[in-house]
Amino acid sequence: MMKSKWEYIRRLSVLDQNTIDENDENIGVAKGFRAILEMYVDPTDSILDLTCGKKLMWDDKYISETYKNVFFNDINPEREADYHFNCSKIEGINYDWYVFDPPYVNIKKRTKDARADAYAYDIGGSIEDLEKLTKATIESILKTGCWKGVIVKICDFHWKNELRGHHDMIRWFLESGYFILWDLRIYRFLRRNGGIPITCYKKKCMKTHSYYLIFKTRG
Repeated sequence: MMKSKWEYIRRLSVLDQNTIDENDENIGVAKGFRAILEMYVDPTDSILDLTCGKKLMWDDKYISETYKNVFFNDINPEREADYHFNCSKIEGINYDWYVFDPPYVNIKKRTKDARADAYAYDIGGSIEDLEKLTKATIESILKTGCWKGVIVKICDFHWKNELRGHHDMIRWFLESGYFILWDLRIYRFLRRNGGIPITCYKKKCMKTHSYYLIFKTRG
């Protein structure tokens, strides 16, 4: 009997932002993403970050010492990147892994946040725009070639009184028929005193966690 596409979900795990590392420091975005790379990506694998922005997820020193085949793309020509094409129109060779961190949808720009420019809040348009971009990106990845998988980072958001985001992304990737959801890692934002920040912008995303969705190719 043919398995349902929903049977291709393997595991669920949690990565806390305030987990203490070997230097007694909180794990930030770059160290959190480094943990993802170490778990799934071999040092010899080729990686293309489709939406690198200001590369906040990347630990430059670690990457330069560990991964030799990392390439960066951002549609903004002012960003420091190897390529500047639309992530739904990939050009060049195929890669082992792709990283896809799509634009935020319906997340309030915090004017006091010094990193607002890097995070580029609320430029993703509508949920329909996100779906169109994601499906076009998946199609482009499949045309270019993907040997191992795609790592997606996404925050949930409110849209027309519904919580949307990671479950939509899972559905869009599984519907392609080419990927399985190998792992879902929750990256929680915790305060230094251990409490969970429940600041909720009116009808905006509750900034308590992000998702890393690890999709692997079927085979």
